[in-house]
Amino acid sequence: MSKFKALFCILMLILVSRSYAELSGNEFGKVSPEELGMSYLPEDSTADAVILFDIGAISPEAFAQHKRVKVFTKRGTSFANISIPFYKIEKIEDLEGCTYTKDGKKYCLNPKEVFTKKGEEGLNVLVFALPGVEEGCVFEYRYRKSNNIFLEPWYFQNEIFTKRSQFTLVLEGSRGYYYSHSHLYSYFFKNPRSEKTEPQTADTTSGKVYTWVLENVPPIKPEPYVTCINDYRTAIYFEYSGYDFENQFLSTHDTYAKTNWIEWGKSIDTVFKSIECDTTKIKEKSSELTLGLTTDSAKAESIYNFVLKDIHWNEERGVYRIYEKDFKKILTSREGTATEINLLLLRLMKSAGIVADPVLISTRNYGKILKEKPGRIQFNHLIVRATIDGRYWFLDAINKYYPFGMLPEKDVVDYGLLLKVNESGLIKITPVNDYSLEYITTKARLREDGGLACTTTVDFHGYIGIYAREKIEKDGKNEYVKQELLNQVPNALPDTITTSPLDSIYQPFDLNVSFSASSFASLGGEVAYVNPTLFMALESNPFNSESRQFSIDFPYTFTRIEDTELQLPNGFMVKELPTNASSEIPGGKFSRTFLAEGDHIKCHRQLTINLLTFPVAQYRMLRNFFQEVVSADQLVITLVKDGK
Repeated sequence: MSKFKALFCILMLILVSRSYAELSGNEFGKVSPEELGMSYLPEDSTADAVILFDIGAISPEAFAQHKRVKVFTKRGTSFANISIPFYKIEKIEDLEGCTYTKDGKKYCLNPKEVFTKKGEEGLNVLVFALPGVEEGCVFEYRYRKSNNIFLEPWYFQNEIFTKRSQFTLVLEGSRGYYYSHSHLYSYFFKNPRSEKTEPQTADTTSGKVYTWVLENVPPIKPEPYVTCINDYRTAIYFEYSGYDFENQFLSTHDTYAKTNWIEWGKSIDTVFKSIECDTTKIKEKSSELTLGLTTDSAKAESIYNFVLKDIHWNEERGVYRIYEKDFKKILTSREGTATEINLLLLRLMKSAGIVADPVLISTRNYGKILKEKPGRIQFNHLIVRATIDGRYWFLDAINKYYPFGMLPEKDVVDYGLLLKVNESGLIKITPVNDYSLEYITTKARLREDGGLACTTTVDFHGYIGIYAREKIEKDGKNEYVKQELLNQVPNALPDTITTSPLDSIYQPFDLNVSFSASSFASLGGEVAYVNPTLFMALESNPFNSESRQFSIDFPYTFTRIEDTELQLPNGFMVKELPTNASSEIPGGKFSRTFLAEGDHIKCHRQLTINLLTFPVAQYRMLRNFFQEVVSADQLVITLVKDGK
């Protein structure tokens, strides 16, 4: 028996060698009559499905999971669509899945119906749908994963109610890996009855075993404008107190007893410094890129632009999977992970005499760091801090549309871990450029038949402009205009579309459109109504729930302005203009004004959000603010025929 199979047997033995009460119903394929007979969940009679149990076990080498779900409604069948993310070096093995219906039928997963697709940021995703899933059935699946990179977190809380969640950690003392710390976070529980502050342990031949059990865990409901739902899920996190990093064993056991990150950061910095590129090529390229440049700012920008445009990101982060042999080839292969690309940026700048240091961060979609508990699992990305003329510049050269000094919105976080001898530790991340503006100006003519003829210019700045450039490159300008601009104007058809060059990233991005729209207004009667805000009007409140549990996260701060000048058709005049509207709260401001000048109507609309995050306590205020915006956006101008 291989070492891995022996470990897996130990893991499974741990899971099943419990009391009969725990064992009952947990064996694969042994679905009880009570489980099949359940018709609703007593704790929530409206539930579409319930997780009967979710059992997992992990070691530094392997991970195993067994989950069983009861389906109550047709909507609940969607939970049988399974996705299992894994890294390229990891392997999913011994996958099994079965469905059991109330009338006694059994359907098992066909391996030919299991697929692997490419996920985000270098992850692969194993996807499959359990067969024969219907109302009243029970389905389950289990698998094991080898070569797991981290002691990954275990989430006790799920989208649906969980009757029982059990997790086991197996540690192998012979390898020098030790359980370091855990973090149980619960938004819902003040004093959860089933939460164990100290894990139950049992000695084994391979080390120690820790088990945590949580029962009757309520679901966590997704809400709009939540960057990372995992920040709020009841979970347990682990960290090695010592680990191999490219064959260099780093002991950080003593560090974890401290409240700072200094020693831990110094250790990682030592590792990154040991991973060398071709020094001669670095010097040659650095000299080439800075030839004739006399200031550090000009040199840094030239180096950044080279890495940005010439080195392709392979969509992997690669923070802890960087190999010297691959890094040495990056200047010739012109491709690398995010870590390799930014380390190249770092080395080129240092070669040019610029002070630059690596900084580890947790991107916004990866989750917030636990500042009181150092650990590598918390970080998934590496950026560069350059010190130029006494000012810090935070740089990330993986996306060709981000100019020097502008971090991708996922990188805009509060803290990062500076890796620098004698100075390592948590630092504030202070982006230089984080302003976004979308400014739409339209000259429109309302025809006698109620149609509309328009010329529109959109000026994009900051993140909104980057989104527009990326979207246009991917889908084309015609599709972008159709989906992002004209979707709010009924029957709109573009005539001509022009844009600024997509690669002119240091200039504002402009989009010019001429279009027509039939049947924009009904002018057959004595009275007509028009809304001159063509593109930005909100039809519904994005925050429609009465209450909220999680903070509100906007992807970036922004200002959106729309100015419209509407020429009226012959024979019509303004009877009534709406009252000007305005509203302001801490972090937000809105105004909409109207002006009539002869046969022309001018409308100005402006919305500004200048806070990234609003706490839950401010949710009602924010919700009411947006409701005022919606109400103001529905105001229309009343037209009448001349002489009426």
